[in-house]
Parts: sequence; structure tokens; C-alpha cells
Amino acid sequence: MKKTFANRTIRRLGHVAFAAGGAALLVAGFPQTPAGAAGGLYPTTTTVTSSVATPVTGQAITFTAKVSAPSAPAGSRKAYGGVTFTVLAPDSTQINCDGGNAPTLVGGSAQCAISAGLLSNATAYSVSVAYVDGIDSVYGSSSGTLSQTVAPGATTTTVTTSHNSPVSGQPVTFTAMVVPTLPAQGTLTGSVKFSGVSHFGGCDGGSTVPVAGGLAQCILSGGLPKAGSPFTVTATYTNDPYFAGSSGQVVQSVRVATATLSLALNPSNCTGNDCTTGEGTPLTITATAAPVAPSTMTPTGHVVFSIVPAGTTTSLQCQGGNTILLSGGQGTCTLPNGIPAVVYYTVTATLVDPNFTTASSQLFLNSALGSTNTTLTSVPVDPGAGTTFLVVATVTTVQPSGISPTGRVSMSVCSNITFGCYGYPVLLQSDGTATMAMRGGQFPGDYTVYAHYLGDQNYYASTAPSAPLTVIKSTTTIGLIPTANPSEDGSAVTITAAVKGQDDSSSSSLVGPPRGYVTFSITGPNGSLTCAGGNVVKLKKNIAAQGVATCYLPAGSLTDPAAPGNTDYSVSASYGGDSNYDSSSSTYTQTVVPAAP
Repeated sequence: MKKTFANRTIRRLGHVAFAAGGAALLVAGFPQTPAGAAGGLYPTTTTVTSSVATPVTGQAITFTAKVSAPSAPAGSRKAYGGVTFTVLAPDSTQINCDGGNAPTLVGGSAQCAISAGLLSNATAYSVSVAYVDGIDSVYGSSSGTLSQTVAPGATTTTVTTSHNSPVSGQPVTFTAMVVPTLPAQGTLTGSVKFSGVSHFGGCDGGSTVPVAGGLAQCILSGGLPKAGSPFTVTATYTNDPYFAGSSGQVVQSVRVATATLSLALNPSNCTGNDCTTGEGTPLTITATAAPVAPSTMTPTGHVVFSIVPAGTTTSLQCQGGNTILLSGGQGTCTLPNGIPAVVYYTVTATLVDPNFTTASSQLFLNSALGSTNTTLTSVPVDPGAGTTFLVVATVTTVQPSGISPTGRVSMSVCSNITFGCYGYPVLLQSDGTATMAMRGGQFPGDYTVYAHYLGDQNYYASTAPSAPLTVIKSTTTIGLIPTANPSEDGSAVTITAAVKGQDDSSSSSLVGPPRGYVTFSITGPNGSLTCAGGNVVKLKKNIAAQGVATCYLPAGSLTDPAAPGNTDYSVSASYGGDSNYDSSSSTYTQTVVPAAP
């Protein structure tokens, strides 16, 4: 009885120690003889096996230790007592068995169950088991080891969308759900990269999103465009040290969104859709496109402008063309020359954008007649009677305009006393000036100059402030022309005095050439000489439209008392002027030489 009790005590208190590995290894025990023992111990062997050859992360696993004593009596070959398991991770962290690391041998076996599994690692886990009979020293100690490899757990990724068929620019959220694929289990710590969403800015926080609670979301607050739809959105799970990557996809279709289009004029003078602008005033027409909820996308297509006069189908042309690309949702038609003031115009703008339904807006535009200013910009100072002079009138627009006034300016010069008015309508030039040439001039006196712009289809008429004009007598010059100079002693000579008016006055049909008389004076060594018929001679008109008078000095009048030298005579002619011409005089020297032998 005592031996049996002792045997039971030994069997109950003996124990084994475990550690983790991969393939099972068998390590034989060695007999030990404790101090004072009479005989040797029964040698034992301890082996360790794994329930799964290559588990994945989180897969439940059980390590089994078997202790045997082949040389023990037949009834005592199964060791009894307990073992100690030591499961070490690659970083030497000890892993605990579910029921503790020192289980009791049952039928020579003991198990270490780890229901939460192990984490994958490139380096194997070390599993060791130690058996020691430390009570009555019947069985020798032994141990076994196992190297256990753990692979990454498989995962499954699925992608869902918050809207099956959103419109362009509608906010949408893509949700990636990542779960371990059984038998793997555990908490996922990687990230999901979303691709296929860069068409309109990508995910708000970036394309790579950390996984939290098995979920990762890509929020597109700007939505996706219709252009390019449908889109394949892919979520790829990576960067988890314990789980393998996976990916999922969802196909996202997008519909066209609705937009509004509005028109605005600058300068603006509108009541509702009825607008008025000054004729020729530089004008801009701005079309603004805006999305209608739930879309938040700003239209990026183009706007086609049409500016059609009533009764026609041909549009005015915007600067650069009538198809304007949108920038910030706006497109502007510039009319640097404004619109002519002829009829009403229908202005239509149409939005063309693949992401939006067609939208249009319309207004009606009328150009009022523009106001003008007319001024006399050039009036001559004291022109001579009968001389042609120019009067210049300038017509300008009150408001800046790209269309120049056309038509005529009625211009006239009116006497302040008795001579009435002279003038005519003058064609307005492209530079805004009208020039009236007063050919033949006017009689001396005081006048008033008038200019009145008659207006055209685009502009109102306007009148210039009148300007004073004084016409004075024309100056004259006298040309003295002898038939011979020098003349021979005693020969007859005819002296012609030609009186010419200033500029073209002598040919003026209004005042004609100078009229009146010329007084000749011929003085020599023997005193004064007298023209045949007298020295005061009436002017006559010659073919050159000059006033001419002649002094005939008969033979013997001009002599050479200084012979054989020469004798000089002073010849002068004085014009006394008339109502249109000022007086003048001229002098020359007539030389008389000895007669030829």
C-alpha cells in the first residue's frame, strides 16, 4: 500500500514543459539519478505536435505534448504528472495557453490550446515542452520543441456606394469593408487605397484611407462627372503585417445634372429681361452657369451666344467668336463697338456641357440713340477778302462708343449785316470731322459761323456753339514789267503794273481781281515823265485774273544824257486799293543805255 501511494504521488506530481515550433521534433529523455536513489530512473521522451501545419493569423491552434517511458514496466509506461509549455513569438513575447501553460498529463498527453491563434510573422514561433518528475524520481526528465510558421490571414474586400446613380457633381461616398477570411481572424490594421476616382479631385482626404473597424471610406464631396461614366472604383487593402491584401470593385454610373443659366449686362440698365444700352457703347454680356442641387459641380463647358436683330437670323459677333469657354462658371461676350441703334435684339445664351442638361437664358436689348457734341474746332483768323478759307466742325459722342457718328454737318457763314449766308451740308469723316471750304472767300466784314450735326440712325443731332469770323481786305502786290530794261536812248517803253490780290483772291468769283487805279511815277535826271494818257491809269482784268494798268512812254521820253554812260530812271506804281483790297506800291529802276550805232 505504501508503494502504491508513493507511485500515485509520483504520477500526480510529475510534469512537462512546452515550447512552440514548426515540425514536431522528438527529443529523448536521459536517465537521472537523484541524490540517495538506489536505482536508475525510467527514461522518457517528449514530443510536440501542432493541430495545423501552417496556420494563418488568428486561426485557432492546439499544441499537443506526449510523454512516454518505453522502458518502464508495462503497467507504468505512461508518464503522469504535468508539463510546462513555453510558446515564444519571434520577438520573444510569451504566448499563454487558454487553460494555462502547465496542463496535467492525461494518458501521457497534455494540450496547449490558443483559440485566438497566432499572428503571422516571417520568423517561426518557438514551441517547447518540458517534463520533469520532481517528486519520487521514477521517470527521467525530457523535453520537446516545435518550430511553428504562421502565414498572413486572407482578407475579403467589398466596395459599396452611397448612391447607385448620382448626378454630375453630387457628393458620393464609397465604403470599403475588409474582413478576415476564415479561418483567419483578428483586428485589421492596414489601409485601403481607392483608385478610379481621380477624375474630379479624388477622395477628400487623399486616396489612401486607414481601416478602422474594418471600414474605410472615400468621400467625394465634389462628386463625379457624367463625362467618362461609368467609373470603376477599386479599393485595394494593403499594409497589414498580419493579413494579406485584397481588393474589391464597384461600378459607378453618373447621370447628367441640371444647371441654370443667367445673363447680365455691363453697363446694366434692365427691367426684368428688357434692357437698354447706349448706341455704340462698349458692352459685355456675361452668362453665369450654376448647378442645381444635389449637384455641387461648377459647369466647365462653353456658352454659345446669339445676338439677333429683330426680323433677321444673323447674329452679331462677340469679340473672339460667339462660343465662349466657361471659367469659374462664367462666359463673357464682349461687344467693343456696342450695338447699332436700329431695332431690338434678342440675346440668347445656351450652355453646352457634357455633365449637364442643356440650359439657356434670354433677354431683349434695345439701343437708344446716342447723344453727340458738335464743336467748331477750326475757324480762320482774319482771312482776306476773296481768299478761300476752311472751317472745321468736330462731332463727338457724349458716351464712349465703338460706333462713329456718320452723316452730314450743315455748316454756314453768315454776314452780320447784309450779305446773307453761305454754306452747305458737309460729309462727316470717319475721324468725326467735317470741313467746309469757303472757296472765293467773303467780302470784308463781320460774320458768324454755324455748324449743326444732322444725326444718323445711331445718334441724335447736335449744334455747335457759333463762332465769330472777321474778313479783312486782302493784301495786294504790284509787279512792274517794262517791255525792255535796259532800253536804248530815245526808244519807246511800255511799263505794265499787275496788281495781284492775296492768295487766290484775285480769281474769286465773289470779289474778283483788284479794281481801281494805279498811279505811275517816272523820275529821271531831267525831272518827271508822263505816261501817254496820264500817270493815273484804271486797272483792267487780264487773263491771269489780275488787275493791270499800263504806262506808255513814247519815243524820246527816256533818254541817256549821260552817254556814253547809262542813265537810271526811278519808276514806281502805287495802287490805292478798293473795297476788297488794300493799297500797295512797287518801285524799280529803268536803265537807259546809248543807242546802238
